[in-house]
Amino acid sequence: KDSPVTITVEGADTIIPGVETTLDIVVRPLQENDAVSISSLAVEIEPGDLFIKKSDTLQSDQFHDYRWSINMDEEEINIQVTGVFIVEDSEETVSLPIRLIGWVDENREGDGYVYASEAYEAVIVRQRISVTPVVNGATTNLTVQPGEILNTTMVVRNNGEAPLKQVEVRAVFDAPSFNRKSILFWSELFDEADGGIVGEQIDETLRRGTITWDSGDVPGLKEIAPGEEVTIDVRLPIKSDEE
Repeated sequence: KDSPVTITVEGADTIIPGVETTLDIVVRPLQENDAVSISSLAVEIEPGDLFIKKSDTLQSDQFHDYRWSINMDEEEINIQVTGVFIVEDSEETVSLPIRLIGWVDENREGDGYVYASEAYEAVIVRQRISVTPVVNGATTNLTVQPGEILNTTMVVRNNGEAPLKQVEVRAVFDAPSFNRKSILFWSELFDEADGGIVGEQIDETLRRGTITWDSGDVPGLKEIAPGEEVTIDVRLPIKSDEE
């Protein structure tokens, strides 16, 4: 089948592992098509273990964090997806597959037909310092339930050849909110280092909490020697259904 639309993706030519980057995905109907005949279309990213989404400008499908349903009533649909790449030390480039899929009706039976595919490709730039968040033993997205605890370890490593002095580390927790209150139980946070906390309401359904540590909270951040790393551990419960 010929695709009734085209898909393109743009972003920075280089990425830094663990540092947020934004992808600009654009879907346009072909000029010869006055109307797109497919009743159900979606854009889908195949993240694997490579990419972790942090935010997007179009709400993703329920139970599919990396799929966005679209309606081609508009001349152009733009989706901005911000996230971070997790890569191996031996890798020099990244290639993130992005697909345009469609179904013949709204029932969406099966995996759908791939009408077009694209890939975001970039060169990896190593930085002197890397921060790897490990949540409940995983560096990629994970599923949690009400009442569970987020056990988070921040691993701060000096990848350079000179000492890093007076390092500041920030951990950002974005979570759904109801009545402008996060589902995260911030009053029950366990942070032995006692970093500074700032809360921010992003929109009606999303609240952000940021913890910041410096050498006054974690002495090891005063100076990190080449090849050395500092770890920071926090435990943050998720509110139960009753709470």
